[in-house]
Amino acid sequence: MSIEVLLGKNSNIQVVLKTDDSRTAIEYLRTYPVDLVILDIELPGTDGFTLLKRIKFYPGTYPDTFFYRQNQRLFMPEEQ
Repeated sequence: MSIEVLLGKNSNIQVVLKTDDSRTAIEYLRTYPVDLVILDIELPGTDGFTLLKRIKFYPGTYPDTFFYRQNQRLFMPEEQ
């Protein structure tokens, strides 16, 4: 089950941007503050940890952050 499907199951969560481009992510976060950023550890061209360092460079753009690996399956408790 993908992280996007899991997030879609919660009506209190609104996905505002999905991108694999770090520049797009940073530009969005500088313009629109968010509460949570979910980063793939293995982004194309950069990794999630490097992107987080870049995000933290800009004042006011440091939301809570969660890392995951896209190529690993996530399990819901009822699937185990």
